[in-house]
Amino acid sequence: MALLAVINCAVNVPFSFMAVVGNSLLLAAFITTPGIRSPSSAFLCSLAVSDLLVGLVVQPVYILYLLNFRALLYPIVWVSMVFLGAVSMSTMTTISLDRFLALHCHMRYPSLMTEKRASYIAIALWVASFVSACLYVSSKNLMFLFPGYALYLVITTFSYTGIYRILRRHQLQIHVEHQALGNLNNENTVRLISSRKNAINTFIFYIFMLLCYSPSFAIILLLIARPDLRELSVWHLGSTMVFVNSSINPILFCWRLRELRKAVYKVLDRCVKFVSGHFMAIVGNSLLLAAFITTPGIRSPSYAFLCSLAVSDLLVGLVVQPIHILYLLNFLTLLYPAIVWFSIVFLVAVSMSTMTTISLDRFLALYCHMRYPSLMTEKRASYIAITLWVVSFVSACLYVWNKNIIFLFPGYALYLLMTTFSYTGIYRILRRHQLQIHVEHQALGNLNNENTVRLISSRKSAINTFIFYIFMLLCYSPTLVLMLVRIHRPDLREPLAWDFVRSILFMNSSINPILFCWRLRELRKAVYKVLDRCVKEDNNMDSERIVVIVCVLNVPLIVVCIISNVLVLAAIRRTQSLRSEPSTVFLASLAVSDLIIGLVVQPVVITECVHPGNTVISHARRILPTLFGVISLSTMAIVSVDGFFALHYHLRYADIITFRRALFTSASVWIVLFLLTGISFWKLSIYFLTSAVIILICILISIFSYANIYRIVCHHHSQISGQQHAVTNVHSEQNRNMAKAKRNTKNTFIFHILRILGYSPVLIYMVILATSSEPSKEWILAETLAYLNSAINPFLFCWRIRELRAAVFKMMKKILRKESGTNEVALTSLKV
Repeated sequence: MALLAVINCAVNVPFSFMAVVGNSLLLAAFITTPGIRSPSSAFLCSLAVSDLLVGLVVQPVYILYLLNFRALLYPIVWVSMVFLGAVSMSTMTTISLDRFLALHCHMRYPSLMTEKRASYIAIALWVASFVSACLYVSSKNLMFLFPGYALYLVITTFSYTGIYRILRRHQLQIHVEHQALGNLNNENTVRLISSRKNAINTFIFYIFMLLCYSPSFAIILLLIARPDLRELSVWHLGSTMVFVNSSINPILFCWRLRELRKAVYKVLDRCVKFVSGHFMAIVGNSLLLAAFITTPGIRSPSYAFLCSLAVSDLLVGLVVQPIHILYLLNFLTLLYPAIVWFSIVFLVAVSMSTMTTISLDRFLALYCHMRYPSLMTEKRASYIAITLWVVSFVSACLYVWNKNIIFLFPGYALYLLMTTFSYTGIYRILRRHQLQIHVEHQALGNLNNENTVRLISSRKSAINTFIFYIFMLLCYSPTLVLMLVRIHRPDLREPLAWDFVRSILFMNSSINPILFCWRLRELRKAVYKVLDRCVKEDNNMDSERIVVIVCVLNVPLIVVCIISNVLVLAAIRRTQSLRSEPSTVFLASLAVSDLIIGLVVQPVVITECVHPGNTVISHARRILPTLFGVISLSTMAIVSVDGFFALHYHLRYADIITFRRALFTSASVWIVLFLLTGISFWKLSIYFLTSAVIILICILISIFSYANIYRIVCHHHSQISGQQHAVTNVHSEQNRNMAKAKRNTKNTFIFHILRILGYSPVLIYMVILATSSEPSKEWILAETLAYLNSAINPFLFCWRIRELRAAVFKMMKKILRKESGTNEVALTSLKV
């Protein structure tokens, strides 16, 4: 039961995130793209809303329910699960019926299904689902759910079967016309491809829906027949499969519907520019404020302005940037435009005025350094900061009320002029001090270390001043220039450059915390202390949290690792040109070791984490990751040597490295490393040290091989470029082989770097295991990083090796389109 709860939590966490992000993008695409709106879009929007609520509400509440908060969350869990699950399934059923009507009654469909009717149907589905959920929770009788689920599955099966039959009939008709007309009619070809694609889409949607909802339907039948099995643990797996459907739907729709995919790409293109800056502004300024609050030693009058700047920049990240993203996505119809522009103008004005005040404060601290403590007290600094917020508020109100840029331009220009004056004055004072200290230093020689420290400090302050000013000028000058353009050309209300300029303006709020921490030592130390406290609190993780994290990270990696490596091995096995090359033997060996990691090693690790104490599993959990990790790295070392031989002995390479020798080398590596595991039964620490030594040897061999490969490639490149004009086709065969060897070398170098990055923490972990009987539990996460390589490797192979990529794609097409043989039979029967 505990294992199933952990598996459910591990599956629901990533899929909850996918459901929220995917369905949010779908809704944004529907709202911002009028071209894709139609009556059927109302059903897709309804489905996206229900799936979004599943990811936002149902899955988080369900995870808490599994973590023993059952008494508190029982009614919320079942109402939300039944309600939103019913909405999602009924909407998918309605979509299938809608698609069937669009094909069956294609001439009368626009009059049958209008936008108004589609909206009424969607609302009726939500109401009916809510009523059924309330009836189930009040009576706890599954008979309120069974008829609805059965009806939805029957209707969906009927609809998709009808759709598939209609599309197949159209496809056969178009194919007959195409054969009769030959290749002259391109329109028939386009119609044939479109019809085939629609049939495949229909089949894919139906299969995924059936896979996700059938387990729940079967469990409901079982519970009706056997009411004593009320606490059946498999019920939770059925619920999780229903939740997975909410995460898969957006991916399926974007994959199979081109217009929707283009709309989502546009939404992503607009959002990605601001998301990273938005995150940096929130995190960086939150850390600054935490450092100011928790470190009394850094508080001073000037730090009141830094606090004010951090608050304004934090609000820019929390409020202004999200509002600007909504503006770019054309969501202004949902918001009052005055609120949008007020928040942008207000907080940006506070940020800029505070930065100007900081520059003036630094100038006064140097110019009136003896009288500065009496001029600038904490009370006065607080009053000035409050005044800046009030003035910015008034200027934002005036701009929103009058919509005249003239209310903003004088303030922005004044701020830039004052900042330029302040930083110029600061730079001049610091340069003068620096020259004075330098003269004193030359007069006193090297005896006075105090002057040296003052000289270095003065130089650093001058550099800081210059850096702050340059960044502020870069961020705010484009806005001032565009304001001038709009004052002289009022007809250009929204030039295209405004989006880019606003992005640079908001970027300043993300850069400020980094600049201040980089250049101010006391502030940097305070932020490090805050981070150190957070890390120490996070390091005190109990074993249950470690188990959950390991399972959450490993469960999706297992699925990806198995599927991807099986595809790579199957592609190598079915492609004669790949099988005949010796280098493919090493890639196949690597894929086999990665597949075993997904099939055996990761399940053993999860089992040992969930149920510790079993001696056999515990020993296997320590040996297997090390064994297959060493096999992978050894294979990568052999691949690097193979690449070196291919270049160094390129004329004799085919004689040196044959298929049989490559097979013998790979088999020898596996046998020797398997025999070395016998040391673990004698003394485990010696086995770990031996494995660490082997890994170091493999890394050294790889470094030696790639260093020589780089030298040879550079030498050959200079020779070929010098002879290119003299000789054209004499050595074309050798040039092709050289180009292929270069490509293979680049590929193996990428694999090698990623493999080292993934297995370096494991190397440290093995040394710790060899020297410590009980290392920290957090080191288990280092193994997960190595397992990530096993899931990524097949994608890297397909990305960098063209022949393998083509073979994998060809095999996937065969899997998805196995009905090509039935087309011939159907066509012959039609002709008869």
